[in-house]
Amino acid sequence: MTGHKNKNNKTKTTRKQNERTNRGLDYDASSFKLVSYSNNQLLLITIIK
Repeated sequence: MTGHKNKNNKTKTTRKQNERTNRGLDYDASSFKLVSYSNNQLLLITIIK
């Protein structure tokens, strides 16, 4: 019973953590795209100059 209970608690915790992690990854991915775009613009400007 104890092992089964711990397994259920772990599953619930993991699901909550995944929800937070997914939101965090979405935010980080958007930020990374903005940073990558900015870096590419800087590289292009540097090459043109």
